[in-house]
Amino acid sequence: MKSLIQPSHRAFGRLIRHPLPAAALRGLLLGVLALGGAGSLNAETAPWIEMEEVEAWTGRVPVTVSNDHRVALKDAPVAIPIADLSLPAKALSPGSLMVADPETAKMPPFQADDLDGDGVMDELVFLATLQPGERRVWQVYFAEKGRAWPRQKRYTAALASPAWESELAGFRSYGALFVDLFVRRADRPGLMLAHFYDAANQQIYNYHRESDLGIDTLHIGKTAGLAGVLVRQGSETFIPYSARFSSKVIVSGPVRSIVRMEQEPWESPAGTFKVTRTATIYAHHAETRLDDRVEVLRVNDPKARYGIGLRKVDGMKLAASEKTGLLTQWHHQSPEIGEAGLAIWIPPAQGWNREDDGDNTYAVFQAPLEAGKPLETRAWVWGAWKGGGGVSSFEAFQEMGAEIVAQQVPLTGRAGTFEPAPRP
Repeated sequence: MKSLIQPSHRAFGRLIRHPLPAAALRGLLLGVLALGGAGSLNAETAPWIEMEEVEAWTGRVPVTVSNDHRVALKDAPVAIPIADLSLPAKALSPGSLMVADPETAKMPPFQADDLDGDGVMDELVFLATLQPGERRVWQVYFAEKGRAWPRQKRYTAALASPAWESELAGFRSYGALFVDLFVRRADRPGLMLAHFYDAANQQIYNYHRESDLGIDTLHIGKTAGLAGVLVRQGSETFIPYSARFSSKVIVSGPVRSIVRMEQEPWESPAGTFKVTRTATIYAHHAETRLDDRVEVLRVNDPKARYGIGLRKVDGMKLAASEKTGLLTQWHHQSPEIGEAGLAIWIPPAQGWNREDDGDNTYAVFQAPLEAGKPLETRAWVWGAWKGGGGVSSFEAFQEMGAEIVAQQVPLTGRAGTFEPAPRP
């Protein structure tokens, strides 16, 4: 069993060192034993954290997270609405909250986000690693004074160009909201946007050339690229190559980055449509989530369907399963890039069909397009590059895809009762 009084941790702070009363110590031990020794310290008796940057804590709230799935979850995002923490919303700022692991006396990657731009924090997110069936408790600390926590390492970032990244993969979008992909070298994770764009979001480096960081592995051309938006009408495909869109950074790191892209309405023989796409990426993750909202302004054919595409490459290997929702491709696109992989995963419950033409493979959603009734879809995309190490074959890329899909399970936190800080 870990020592009940932890040593100082430079990047975090230190636990209060005065001894616990006997009754509290018994409760602390019982809390650990009740969870089989693998759970967290009893939320009500866990020692309080001291930090030099904090004059005094206002209080803390325990957050219980349970992994009710059969798979071990690594660096899984846990999102908690700030309202669930019963904290004074007007007093909150990104620096007024801190997440602590009472077992290890360490700070997991976390951040508090204002998602609607009203100046008030809406959601707290942190990363959790849990074994199947494991339950753990984290503590969310709140301070009204002294809000300069030790700066966390930045693992994600975003630009309004639009571009977004984690330390493992970078993405950008243009045209029909195509997703372009920059794959990192396996032995050199890190952020690259600052190397390729200046302060005005102007490109200053050719990322199509191989660099120490990696390479852009996808040449889109006149195709659907990776997850480009489209409408299928029978055997016809309408891809809004020239549709204009605006983009906005909702959140830019350090743990989660979110970019929102909103198209202007575009017309096609199938009807008039407008797609708003929200892209999200987390630290330590190579995949990005795409949430699309399709506004149907007019529809000319009730058989028309919305979809996203994946460009074909000569000599490629392709595997598609509507049962698992996974679409993977391995190809050799050019001598400069060599072998690389692309993948799309759509949860099967959404219902989609695979369709093809000479240039693209399509994932076409089964839900009808109805005027005045928005359609919402969700997908994940990622890629790999043999030249960067890590993934060297189609089989290995499929295994990577299966592992990523297995991690996309809901993991939520349950907030407990607010505990005021003890008086000095």
